[in-house]
Amino acid sequence: MKKTIRKRQMFIPMSAAMVALVLVCFFSSDRWVLRGGEKLADAASLQRQDFYSLKEGYYCGEGGCTEGHGTGYLYYLNDIRDAEAMQRAGFSPTEECIEWGGITWRVYNNGFESAVIVRAGDYKGGRLLMYEIIGAA
Repeated sequence: MKKTIRKRQMFIPMSAAMVALVLVCFFSSDRWVLRGGEKLADAASLQRQDFYSLKEGYYCGEGGCTEGHGTGYLYYLNDIRDAEAMQRAGFSPTEECIEWGGITWRVYNNGFESAVIVRAGDYKGGRLLMYEIIGAA
């Protein structure tokens, strides 16, 4: 009888820990981070497109961008690299790198704005890339 009670007492915390682990993995995955880009891509006509700018990010000044102004999304076929997709979007790689969230990020510049690639993942036979404008160039 006591063994059954102990098993039940262990089941609830173990189940809660497993659910928490699954949620952490899901919210840190490419799928979760790229969900905004996926919604845009689903609404766009991507057939026969080897490159498509789904949303252009732009610098919105001081005070923080709370409405996603600085976030841009690109869709492209797998035959080009992420850096090449940024160049097709008008951003050139610079020698500058920044440390952000414990990760080193390559900075890209289009003459007006500076950006970093936040995440890229596979999407419907191509790639979906998310970039973030980090300031005025």
